[in-house]
Amino acid sequence: MNQSSSSPGERRRERTQFRATEYLVNFGDGPVPGRVHQNPDGSPGGLVADTAEAEPTAHIGRDARVYGNARVFGTARIDGNARVLDNARVDDADIRGSAVIKGNANIDGAVVDGYAIVGDSARVGAGARVDGNAQVRGDAKVLGEAIVDGDAIVEGSAWVSGGRITGDARIAAGVVRAGEVHGA
Repeated sequence: MNQSSSSPGERRRERTQFRATEYLVNFGDGPVPGRVHQNPDGSPGGLVADTAEAEPTAHIGRDARVYGNARVFGTARIDGNARVLDNARVDDADIRGSAVIKGNANIDGAVVDGYAIVGDSARVGAGARVDGNAQVRGDAKVLGEAIVDGDAIVEGSAWVSGGRITGDARIAAGVVRAGEVHGA
């Protein structure tokens, strides 16, 4: 045992350095236990509440947050100031910027960027992109080669499986398979 003394007969303990990985974090509803996610490349990532899950294969950026009962799977990337919360599921998708995925939303193989919000029981997947200030909510589905951007809202029972919904367009029902829908 390494002993050095500052006075005769006094043992001195070696100092151990450590980095905190567990915290009490206030995600907005009061403090809850959370931890720093370890990214696949070994770098420290963002905070994940103990009630949420981020698989070791997922990348959570330093300023990103995963909380509530949210789940992040596969090779998903949550970057920027993005938030995944409530019961949302993200699988093999890119969530960037200040995007918010909440409620019972499911994002699978898609990109959500900017200030976009996907919530309620909405589904975005199969290569779709939601960007800008766009919102996808209700039971809406945005799938395939679809883009929703600008201030567009896709909600209700709408199904967008191709084309682009842009501007301040609002789609609340029906199917859009191709073309562009512009708002005013």
